Amino acid sequence: VLLSQLLSTFVFFCYSFIILFREYKFSIDRGILKNSLNYSLPLVPHSLSGWTLDLIDRVLLNNLKSTADVGIYNVGYKLGSILDFFISSVHLTMSPWFMENVAEEKGKYLIIRISEFLIYVYSFIALCICFFSKELFSILLSKEFREANVILPYITFSYVIIGAYYFFGYPL
Repeated sequence: VLLSQLLSTFVFFCYSFIILFREYKFSIDRGILKNSLNYSLPLVPHSLSGWTLDLIDRVLLNNLKSTADVGIYNVGYKLGSILDFFISSVHLTMSPWFMENVAEEKGKYLIIRISEFLIYVYSFIALCICFFSKELFSILLSKEFREANVILPYITFSYVIIGAYYFFGYPL
């Protein structure tokens, strides 16, 4: 089944590629390419370091402990990342507003006030997740994974720190 899907996808790709080259002329505007690379290349090390930091803990834990411990850690990490989903959503929503208001004095004051408020909200959500983690884990997880609630405070409050970074470090 997988081989047939791969073959049909490849045949369709070749057919589409031929049709596109007949219909359209492809060219590269060097000015746009230069501007795009000037903007995006500095972001590559940042993204790679983020991916590395996201995965290296599991590799190190697997070398230091058992695979079962890595599984428990991963469950705690995934449940703690619920807060990351919320924080990232707020960050993506607030970024355009932030860029519009950062140049104005009144805007800077408003940004600081909203940032402080949101960090309190993030902290409150993290506390709620940690406070109710035993109940949440007893509902969602089997007995083998329930000890993941031990690492949940570390994970959730690390996301609170990331939320603060989005407001105070990232725009710089």
